[in-house]
Amino acid sequence: MLPSTTGACGSWCAGGESGSFGSGSGAFTSSNPFGIWGNFVESGEHKIIRTTTIQVTVQERGGGQLVREATVTITETQNEYVNDDGQVVRTDPSQTTATASNTGKGIREYTEESLRKMESIAKDIVEVSRQKQFDPTIALGIALTETHMGMLKSRSSSLSMQTDVNPMQVTPGSGHRPTTDRRYNIAQAIDYFNEQATSNLNQSLQNYNREPGRAAYARAAEDHINAIRSTVRTNIVRYNNWHMRDVRPPRVGFRPR
Repeated sequence: MLPSTTGACGSWCAGGESGSFGSGSGAFTSSNPFGIWGNFVESGEHKIIRTTTIQVTVQERGGGQLVREATVTITETQNEYVNDDGQVVRTDPSQTTATASNTGKGIREYTEESLRKMESIAKDIVEVSRQKQFDPTIALGIALTETHMGMLKSRSSSLSMQTDVNPMQVTPGSGHRPTTDRRYNIAQAIDYFNEQATSNLNQSLQNYNREPGRAAYARAAEDHINAIRSTVRTNIVRYNNWHMRDVRPPRVGFRPR
């Protein structure tokens, strides 16, 4: 990271405002270093790396005690390129990863297979939510309430209702028929939620559930959503003249005084 367009070594660095090495057509200048980066330098394009993390805590309780607990951390990385006016000129595709680990607070631990399953479910939920411009904390909260992120045993023998395949438990009665495609089921669940949504989150969750215990369900889901939202963190790192970092020409001679 460089604090200014001139960089740590002043105007003689690639990207400096002035200075050159050599002369003629082969000259290295800040406006056209080897003819590679000139357009970027002149346009004042900057790279911004935006990293967002979300955490979900999955628990299994029994006999009045905490049996298992794991934390799933979802990390989204987005590269943006902005001009000197702060306008985004282009973006790279967002990259999403998820990592689950036991907290050690339970008397037992989730297996490695279970942890990998949580990671896969969480990653799919966040990616599908972003594609549909939906708040991923709501979808994660519903999945945590409905299936404990795929850890609860399925109550139905239907392949499309297995908790790891249908983590938000969208049902045929919703008008959205689930399949064995998890991402499709997540998308259908989000569509169904939006169809029932009001300006009040609790009421929207009750409408999503539509069962006799929907008030208690909505309270539990809302608590999960708020807990997940409290973990969201975004870190932004800005690079000036980012395009020169990996291909900066070697220094020749001593730094001028």
